Amino acid sequence: MKFLPSFCKFSLALFTLLAPMSVALADFTVVPVRLAFKPGESAISLRVTHEDISGNGPGIYQVGVGEWTNPPNGRNVIGTNAVAAFPPVFRLRPGETQIVRVSKVNRNDPMINKAFRVIVREVPTPVKGQMNVAMRRVLNMPLVVQN
Repeated sequence: MKFLPSFCKFSLALFTLLAPMSVALADFTVVPVRLAFKPGESAISLRVTHEDISGNGPGIYQVGVGEWTNPPNGRNVIGTNAVAAFPPVFRLRPGETQIVRVSKVNRNDPMINKAFRVIVREVPTPVKGQMNVAMRRVLNMPLVVQN
């Protein structure tokens, strides 16, 4: 490796260290990631699939919805009763998929000037025989209300 500049050596070493981490952090997929209530719609569906790339077995997931506000000190997600996700908690074996329904609680609410976030969280589970570091994988997606 004498012919490689020091920056390339550093980049190659960094990639070698981080490449396995990026794969291990992708244990679930969510489709679609662009969520929108079209005019007249009161519910949408998304699919959560447990890929189990890291070989940890079954996974537990939480799905929640929050209202996305824009206070003076920065953006914030707060709890909401206007939109709900069902089921809010579920367990998947490797390769399984769960359909999650995200729906307006009040179908007649036009939700003008409101923005929401759908948050899918993996609940960390201990792995027997290994040192455990609880890492939660979270996917935070915007939910658009089209009027």
